[in-house]
Amino acid sequence: MTSLAGRLPALCLISLFFLAGCIPQDSDDTLTRLRDGGALRIGYSVHPPWVEKQGDTVSGIEPVLLRRFAEGLETRIAWVEGSEATLVEKLRRGEIDLIAAGLDSKTPWASQGGLTQPFAEAGGKRHVMLVRGGESATLYALDRMLLAARRAGEVRAGKVGR
Repeated sequence: MTSLAGRLPALCLISLFFLAGCIPQDSDDTLTRLRDGGALRIGYSVHPPWVEKQGDTVSGIEPVLLRRFAEGLETRIAWVEGSEATLVEKLRRGEIDLIAAGLDSKTPWASQGGLTQPFAEAGGKRHVMLVRGGESATLYALDRMLLAARRAGEVRAGKVGR
């Protein structure tokens, strides 16, 4: 019978093999592209107070949070306006990276990408954003930032800030 000490290197190797599959990865390397200076392509649909537009300026709760996310990645944002249906199609084709549109966790678009964890609750709805399907590392990074903002009390129903 082989001792545990003799099996330990093999067990470690097998464990590392399985754990490697647990690390979030992007199928299209979106997070790498963003960290290399590529623009964060955000599709948005006006839905106050979550997403608003005045002139050429996109504002509201979600744009404030997404600007913070982009700053953390040291990248810029390219805003793309459209209806939710148009944006979902652009998301599926890889023309945008995520959608900010005042979506809630029961959105009919949930199967078209990856939903963030709810970052705010208002009116009995849990608000989320939709990230391009297969981009798990990007979704994970955005979720971490949203969770930190929520835990710090920076995201509340209807507004961002302390």
